[in-house]
Amino acid sequence: MEGLMRFDDGTRDVPGGLSGRPERVVIIGAGMAGLAAANALATAGVECVVLEARDRVGGRLHTVELGGGTVDLGGAWIHHPVGNPMTLIAEQLGVPRVSADFRPDAVFVDPGDGTVVEVDDAEMTEVEAGFYEALDRYIAEMGPDASLEGPGRGFFEGIGASDGQRVLAAILAAARAAAPMSLVSLPGFPPGDYEYGGSGIGDFPVGGYRRIVNGLLHGFEVRTSTPVESVRWDAGGVEVRLADGTTEQGSHVVVTVPLGVLKAGSIRFDSGLPDDKIAAIARIGFGRFEKVALGFDRPAGAAKPHLYPMAETDLRAMLNLERITGNEAVVATAFGSSADLIAGRDPDEAAEHALGHLRRAWGDVPDPVEVRVTSWSSDPYSLGAYSYLAVGSTREDIDRLAAPVDGRVLFAGEATSSPRMGYADGAFSTGIREAKRLLGVPEVEITVG
Repeated sequence: MEGLMRFDDGTRDVPGGLSGRPERVVIIGAGMAGLAAANALATAGVECVVLEARDRVGGRLHTVELGGGTVDLGGAWIHHPVGNPMTLIAEQLGVPRVSADFRPDAVFVDPGDGTVVEVDDAEMTEVEAGFYEALDRYIAEMGPDASLEGPGRGFFEGIGASDGQRVLAAILAAARAAAPMSLVSLPGFPPGDYEYGGSGIGDFPVGGYRRIVNGLLHGFEVRTSTPVESVRWDAGGVEVRLADGTTEQGSHVVVTVPLGVLKAGSIRFDSGLPDDKIAAIARIGFGRFEKVALGFDRPAGAAKPHLYPMAETDLRAMLNLERITGNEAVVATAFGSSADLIAGRDPDEAAEHALGHLRRAWGDVPDPVEVRVTSWSSDPYSLGAYSYLAVGSTREDIDRLAAPVDGRVLFAGEATSSPRMGYADGAFSTGIREAKRLLGVPEVEITVG
């Protein structure tokens, strides 16, 4: 159902630092941040255009058909769904949600012989909570430049945790940053705050994230297959040069591309970015998260458990979607140090690796009729998955990345969200933040439907 919704970005403050009135705003990137900003501006009557390098909208949210249903190859969960803006928009759109907290129905599996070891979810939750409670002590002992590696391993060895608990803890820690613990800043972990309620793993929107993405496409022009080459600005406005040599003029530009694209220098900022922003881009980490999705034409494991291969360098978690959404598909994930199992590998080899785990643990599993293998790490329009605070970076770096430049060049995206770095809702809220900045208001309206 179409309607107006009101949002702020978690605060009623009006962001400052703007020069001039917003007359025509150019937005680079049609992910959640770019669409949120464009929708709010268009709803307020401001002309804007969204330039997207890919041939589709959604950015790192990408829903495909597989196994008689849908699979999200990028962001999939609404984490902490209670009060989350993704939940609120889904409700407005009439999009149901299903709990996707797979841990109670998961088992460890020996990657060699398929031996299954049960997971005590309640015990694991208690152990995980104990680790988070110990973080402040570790930070005080080890200082601001420490990584998560020592405390992460030391805590679980100190309490006599089982091999399975240690592996699962490493998986959960790596998932928050999509990076090895040795690269993750101890004082910067976890990378986001729990602003919302409910399960940290959370829900799947039924039909995939594309239903939420498409619900935001109102009142503004989106040009897909339109890579940006450079941005130039002065006191009078901005000029955005496209890869085909044409230009777009505007009063302001909102840059919402992934951090990996900024790190690679794929877009030139010809008028010059401040040194502290350049340094922040270099220091903040950008993780790697890949998926192998196997689609079947008949039930492959309706009552079978989700799997944790019990090795830190193997596939991380294998989700049996028949247990969650009912479609006949399995999604195997690899992130952090295990991402190389999928990234840059022959898709058939990656699929066979995942299928081998299933057959050792489940027994008879049919051949998949369709396979989708991601390549976010090498995709030139992402060059990674999502952001985290790496060793040597701080939350102040997030603020430096988010700060406008000369009042004309604005930045949004999950990497610029201090409270919700790495989350789709964090990206959304930063788009709302920049719309607030441009409109000079404490909250904005968006059109959903």
